[in-house]
Amino acid sequence: MLDTIPSQEVTPFVSFSILKKLFELESNFGFRNEGRSWLIASDNSSTETFARLAIVTRLIDTIITTENNSLLLDTVELLRRESQSENNSTTQSVYESESQLEYKNKLLQEVLIRVTEGKLELGDVCKGVVILGKLENDNGFAFNRDFIDKFWVGILDHSDDINSENLVDVLRTVKYLKKRSRLVMNLVERKLMSLWWNISTETVAEICSILSSDDGPVKHTRATITPEKTSHGMTSWQVSKRLLMTLSKCVNLNIHKVTEKELSTIVKTFYMLNFCDSAIEQVR
Repeated sequence: MLDTIPSQEVTPFVSFSILKKLFELESNFGFRNEGRSWLIASDNSSTETFARLAIVTRLIDTIITTENNSLLLDTVELLRRESQSENNSTTQSVYESESQLEYKNKLLQEVLIRVTEGKLELGDVCKGVVILGKLENDNGFAFNRDFIDKFWVGILDHSDDINSENLVDVLRTVKYLKKRSRLVMNLVERKLMSLWWNISTETVAEICSILSSDDGPVKHTRATITPEKTSHGMTSWQVSKRLLMTLSKCVNLNIHKVTEKELSTIVKTFYMLNFCDSAIEQVR
């Protein structure tokens, strides 16, 4: 069908829409069982037909020409969700052949190039790290060594843009980084200390929720920051007492605004991280 449409009409947005619809149709159980899928399954494996490969490759080639960075990242997320869907089925992921990895890597390299060239805003860089981190952790995609860590450049370049509104987004990237996780954690801490007076209790609760989650990036001790393993085997970075004290200052400044739900999250996190704030405990 693509051959019948003028090339100038197959824009990046149109290509994304076609790719999304293609994946939706293939995810439909009835559609696949009627034999119309372009995935040929046999003996716990799945092979992509030449027609499907050609179409998806052309769509990806068109999408990476877009100047819309959000569309580019949405495409990565689309491939991630499709890969996850296939991994959750009885068949092997459709993205394991060399040809499939080729168009996927082409998309990922385009994202990385834009990060290193400073074309992505801070929010897009953080979004990219999270998507790629999930692709690696949840979908088992094998990146080249330190691939995700290279996105640190984008965060560093936009460090002056970090504010009370996007601080949480930066923190969310920590658990998906390896060698650069400590640097990002330190950056978050410095920004928090300079912005503490403008940090809402809602933001404090979000930060605490991230820090105390089962797969969160950090744990607290009175020692210096050192790498350790979480219960899931992920490399993490400990939370400094200074960061927790700063969060406590934010809460005390806005203690009249904190909700019961926020306070519960904050207190539970402080308790789990072995940090005590008598003023907050009295409010509770």
